[in-house]
Parts: sequence; structure tokens; C-alpha cells
Amino acid sequence: MYRCRPNSQAWSIAVRDVLREPLLHFMLVGVALFVTFEWAGSEDPPRGDEIRVDQAALVLFLVHRNPRLDVVSATTALGTMTREQRDALIEEYVREEVLFRQARAMGLDPYDYVGRRRLIAQLDYINRGFIEGQAGVFGRRAPRLSRSQ
Repeated sequence: MYRCRPNSQAWSIAVRDVLREPLLHFMLVGVALFVTFEWAGSEDPPRGDEIRVDQAALVLFLVHRNPRLDVVSATTALGTMTREQRDALIEEYVREEVLFRQARAMGLDPYDYVGRRRLIAQLDYINRGFIEGQAGVFGRRAPRLSRSQ
């Protein structure tokens, strides 16, 4: 029985040729990058079926529901809520987010005419609130603006 042992010099030449391959270098760098980003990667972004509820999301939700609130007063309002009020707010936030995602999945784009009219109405509401706030609380008339020549 004859057994063939590889020549050590031929073996080292073959290994050296394989190590010089650019495809191998590319694959090793890719694996190193993948492992690095998996190991030291940041927090996973939310998946399509996941809704994250945190302090910032609830404050933004409050600000959007009441355009007269700013971030500071919304944060204060959120901090003074009872547990039941906060739970109801979270439930309403999740409900609206689910409905919004479902509407987008169905192709109901927020840039249709109805959505456009809604945006115009919101801006008009904000402007009216600003003007009424400038006029005063006790029914004083707003100063009449005239062109000065």
C-alpha cells in the first residue's frame, strides 16, 4: 500500500497562493465588520411591528395633540399625571400609532387632499390661537394695523 504525503514545500506554496487572493481578503474584512457591528452595535431600531413608548414619544404625542403646549409644559404635564392617566395616554398613543401604520400599509397616504386640508386646518388653529393670545383674555380688541406712509 502506497500512501501519498503532500510535499511540505508544495503545501506552503498553495497556502501562500490562497492567502494572496483578494476575494479572501474581502471576505475576511466583511466578516470582521459584521462581527464588530453585531458586538458593538447600537440599540436595535424598532421593527415594523414594534411600537416603542418612552418619555420623549409621550411628550411629543402631548405636544401634537395640543399645539398650544410646548415641550417643557408637556413634560411637566406628563410628570404630574396619575398612573391611570398615564396608562390611558399610553393606550391612546399605541392605538393611534397602530391605526396610522395600518393606514399607511393600506396606501392611505397623508399627502392626499384630506390630509392636506387637515394640515391647513391645524396651522389655521395655531395661528388663531396665537392671534387671540395677543389680543388678550378680557375681550380687548387687537390693535388695528395700518400702513404708515
